[in-house]
Amino acid sequence: MRIFFLLSIIVWAGCASDMAYDGVKREPKAQIDVFSEGNKPTKPYKEIASFTERGNPEDESKFNGDFARRAKKIGADGLILKPGEAGGASYGPFGGGTFYIFRGIAFVYE
Repeated sequence: MRIFFLLSIIVWAGCASDMAYDGVKREPKAQIDVFSEGNKPTKPYKEIASFTERGNPEDESKFNGDFARRAKKIGADGLILKPGEAGGASYGPFGGGTFYIFRGIAFVYE
């Protein structure tokens, strides 16, 4: 029973909630503007959160969708998707390979 309790605490502590940098609680949005790194918003904006995931190159669209969902949840007006960057290599008993770092920046218009 003790082990189950300790594992439950570890799992619970590992689940971080998305929060804005400024601590402002905003209403969730149904739609947001999505931009790529080379095509940023033309209106003034303020970054309120960043999201990062590590995975395989073919996971990029999955992570981008997750970033958009998370940005909507915290009430962002938009999201800037950064291109995936090689993040190193990982090897284990069944092989390995290069992993990539994917990032998204949530923002609100000023």
